[in-house]
Amino acid sequence: MNWQNSLPGSLLAGRTLILDGAMGTMIQYYAPSFPPGNKGNNDLLVLTRPELILSIHKEYVQAGADIITTNTFNANAISQSDYGMQDQVYQINFQAARLARQSGALLVAGSMGPTNKSASISPDMNKPGARAIDFASLVQAYREQARGLKEGGVDLFLVETVFDTLNAKAALFAISEEAPGIPVMLSATIADNSGRILSGQTIEAFLVSTAHAGLFSVGLNCSFGPDKMLPLMRILSRFATIFTSAHPNAGFPDLYGYYALSPKEMALQVKPFVEEGLVNILGGCCGTSPDHIKALARMAGQSKAPLRRLSARGNDKTPQRITLSGLEMLTVREEPAFLIVGERTNVSGSRKFARLINEKKYDQALEIARGMVRDGAHILDVNMDDPMLDSPTSMREFLFVMGSDPEVAAVPLMLDSSRWEVIEAGLQCVQGKSIVNSISLKEGPEVFLARAMLIKRYGAVPLVMAFDEQGQAATYQRRINICTRAYHLLVDKAGFDPKDIILDPNVLAVGTGMEEHRHFAVDFLETVRYLKQNLKGALVIAGVSNLSFAFRGNETIREAMHSVFLYHAIAAGLDMAIVKPGAQPIYSEIPEPLRRAVEDVILDTDAGATARLIDMAGTITSQGQQATTVIAQESWRDLDTGERLHYALTHGIEKHLEEDLEAMSGVPAIEIVENTLMEGMKRVGKLFGEGKMFLPQVVRTARTMKKAVSILQPRIESEKKNQDAGGTKTSTVKGIMATVRGDVHDIGKNLVILVMECNNYKVIDLGVMVPAHRIVETALQEQADFVGLSGLITPSLDEMIDVADAMEKAGLSIPLFIGGATTSALFTALRIAPRYSGPVIHCPDAAGIVPVLAGCFSKDPGERELFFADLQATWQRLRDASTKAAARKEYLSLPQARANRWVPAATQKNPEPCSCCNLQHETDDFVPPFLGMRDFEMPFQKLHKYLDWDGFLRIWEVHQNRGQGTIAIEDAVRMLDDLIGKHYGDIAKARATAGFWPACSTPEDHILFFDGSSSRSIVLDLPMERDLLRHGDGSPNKCLADFIAAERAGTKDHAGLFLLTASSPELEELAKSMQQRGDIYNALILRTLLDLLVEAASEALHRELMAYPCGTPRGIRPAFGYPSCPDHTLKKDVVALLQPAGHLGIGLTSSCMLHPASSICGMYITHPEAHYFIVHKDPGL
Repeated sequence: MNWQNSLPGSLLAGRTLILDGAMGTMIQYYAPSFPPGNKGNNDLLVLTRPELILSIHKEYVQAGADIITTNTFNANAISQSDYGMQDQVYQINFQAARLARQSGALLVAGSMGPTNKSASISPDMNKPGARAIDFASLVQAYREQARGLKEGGVDLFLVETVFDTLNAKAALFAISEEAPGIPVMLSATIADNSGRILSGQTIEAFLVSTAHAGLFSVGLNCSFGPDKMLPLMRILSRFATIFTSAHPNAGFPDLYGYYALSPKEMALQVKPFVEEGLVNILGGCCGTSPDHIKALARMAGQSKAPLRRLSARGNDKTPQRITLSGLEMLTVREEPAFLIVGERTNVSGSRKFARLINEKKYDQALEIARGMVRDGAHILDVNMDDPMLDSPTSMREFLFVMGSDPEVAAVPLMLDSSRWEVIEAGLQCVQGKSIVNSISLKEGPEVFLARAMLIKRYGAVPLVMAFDEQGQAATYQRRINICTRAYHLLVDKAGFDPKDIILDPNVLAVGTGMEEHRHFAVDFLETVRYLKQNLKGALVIAGVSNLSFAFRGNETIREAMHSVFLYHAIAAGLDMAIVKPGAQPIYSEIPEPLRRAVEDVILDTDAGATARLIDMAGTITSQGQQATTVIAQESWRDLDTGERLHYALTHGIEKHLEEDLEAMSGVPAIEIVENTLMEGMKRVGKLFGEGKMFLPQVVRTARTMKKAVSILQPRIESEKKNQDAGGTKTSTVKGIMATVRGDVHDIGKNLVILVMECNNYKVIDLGVMVPAHRIVETALQEQADFVGLSGLITPSLDEMIDVADAMEKAGLSIPLFIGGATTSALFTALRIAPRYSGPVIHCPDAAGIVPVLAGCFSKDPGERELFFADLQATWQRLRDASTKAAARKEYLSLPQARANRWVPAATQKNPEPCSCCNLQHETDDFVPPFLGMRDFEMPFQKLHKYLDWDGFLRIWEVHQNRGQGTIAIEDAVRMLDDLIGKHYGDIAKARATAGFWPACSTPEDHILFFDGSSSRSIVLDLPMERDLLRHGDGSPNKCLADFIAAERAGTKDHAGLFLLTASSPELEELAKSMQQRGDIYNALILRTLLDLLVEAASEALHRELMAYPCGTPRGIRPAFGYPSCPDHTLKKDVVALLQPAGHLGIGLTSSCMLHPASSICGMYITHPEAHYFIVHKDPGL
């Protein structure tokens, strides 16, 4: 739900809202008396001491609090039962809301605490399946509390201090029933330095698990002081797509229970929350008082930092496809990612699991779940549909046991049953965002939608089976009709996001010998293709074991069928499969005769395919199967040692590793790792990339690799000791790399990191927009050997100076590398190096980083000393040369420069002929194509001819090596073709808003844009900068305002503005996911391609809007922050004008850098003589 237009949301549009501080601290200060048996029952004071509670509320309002929270933290039946006051719950909440309403606060938030019981954590460590409270009891308690608060008049609910997400989901469930129209603030408390809540979820998983509730805000409170909460808020703010809040404690309590931070100290520690744009709502928890809130309100009110905007955050982090959670978040971001759902925790599919569940041997059943996770399952399917079981009870009991095991509980669950009461029993037991398997249209659309809405309220995702009122879909047409109907019901009627819909078109058995079954697999594959092309966003899943039902008892045939089927289904677009993890053979390793026979059946190549496979199955008996396996094993064991290791890695076989590694005892251990083992992993990567290995198989190979390295570790350590004794100690140099705060460009940085890692340097990449304090903190914590900074825009230079200052203050002396498009050796020498006593080195490109690192970290002390001495000498030469050059330059005052302004040759009767058509174009014949603003979309396909491939080669630093350059360009063209061909979805387009207005210039060098209807109302006032350098040839001192008709010139003129991006949340996520999965090369290709595309789109739009009849572009389009218009801050007003609702998804960093990075903002100046120039500023001013 979008709450931005609600009263709380409208207040947040202009400032940070202030929440009140601790109620308990103030009650403790005033030390009131309590009724007998109720000592410490603070909530009851709203009935027994209402004047005290009201006075505390008023103190917080006078201190500057905008939001007052009701004194109802424990006002629920569960907590109040400790005092025997559960029958007073409604009255307490109602009266508390009325008192808070009388305080004069802008907003009143109804406080709802977590209760004193947990739905996810066992109260007895010896009974992991035990629980002190159940979901239904929590919902009942919260519903009663919500009713009292609602009828008392609250504006918001604040579900706070959440330590168990299942408790929070119960509160959200109750509110959705009792008060669906009131916004909800949700705030978790972190248990310890692990960054997780007490019930084990990460912050990211907590956000995913509660996102279904349409929250107003999400945040953190209690647990820590601001200093410890700050890094956690950075994580939360990064992932949250809604408003955020923080109300930390006043530090940690001392031995006597008093909190340490004074109001001034707390405001100082909370300041980064505001300066970094992490919060929209700020307040205090334990130990805070009205004085603390007053200090926070003053600090927030005085801050000049940009407000945290929803349009500028969250969107670029929003996954393109389904997001699930257990204790941790699982995200599928882009095609062709593929998820495995482990099927063995299903009583219908595993005899062993069914026996263990029937015997209530849950600890042994848990081992089956744990084994699937280790074999690569992303999700676990849990099914208890056995007529001999009490299925709802078995589901609850086993889910609680699973929740007690961190390894198993980390992954999301698929709750699988044909009985709705079993599904609902499971939904009430899981913290995370799970999948419900399944719902269908068998009972008609009303039941279907009712269950879908309930699934949504529980925070889960529906899996839809292809059934309707007529039964199961068995043909292609029936499959697509039912899936399409269900999809539109869920999206249009139930309000589901398409990425939260999973469709199962029914895998049916082939190879049965029945003619009508022959085409079942082909129909399924065609259905997958149709659904992926036409039902955008939805995922498609397959229950694979049904396919081979006709070959029960012959596992060789069955697993070969599953592997071949998945190979073709994934190519068709299949997203998920329910299988036994790790059981499928590698497609390319299936013996050719068997693979061909299976493929013929699945693809229905001819009428005799089934008969051939049946004949082959008859020759593969259990005894014959074993013999074949032994022969195959013996065959690969006859290979040479290196090839045996490659085979073991590819197949995930650990059995012979010690024997084979011992056979290579004459080879240094590190060489075995770097050469033999890494070569094997390269082969694995190739097979996976070709779709001939599935992810669980890759997981097994990685585990085998890890086992091999662990076997070699003693030898590696011994070799290191010998090297140390011989004076040849080796160690890996480790460094920190970051794009500085306010800057989002990272192509160059990532190229440098790639080169570093290829040369055996370890790099910790902090990403983009990294503040100085975090860079220094990480350098100290990681004991880094160097720090590298990158920046693209001019304000980044000042940020680099700040980092140098912070490193100096922290006492660091490690090398500091400076790089990026705006940096230079001269700036580094003049402005950065003098601020830091350690070595400061400018690195203009990735190619030059290796010799610089070699010099910095040479093992020869003399060579190292010589390198640093040369560095200092270089800086001194640059400083001396700069001083001399500055002495030769002369600058004019601003009045002098204006007197020497550029004057257009408007009276020129014979202007230069056009270079395109050789005709003379008039200087005053431009008529804007429209007045006001319009939106544009430019498909990448139409931008081909404007792409600057030379610019691509310069970015990649291969412009002097055409061979390497050609390879890089071919890869970029291939990626562009994939984008245009919708390989990653319909995302290949640039988007822009442009506008034209009547305009004039002023004597003070401003350009004024007027409302198109009256030409009197000023839409925008942009101050331009003038070149102040005295030119030896008497050239004019230019300003962009010179190209616009003067205010009183009597000449009508127009000017334009544009805001354009070649990126999108989908493209940003695609680049990020490439990088996260280790595909650095293609991530860099994509980033570079987007930079080229934004320039190409800018050129194409210029030609469309401002061109002569012959097609030659007219005028110029100077971008803000570039040499003719160096003031980046002008972007603020232009972005606000062109993107009032944030529809382009373009935001501004603290340094006014546009993000996404592949975006541009500028002006259209129409005068035919307008041209670009450089604004020189007097460095003495």
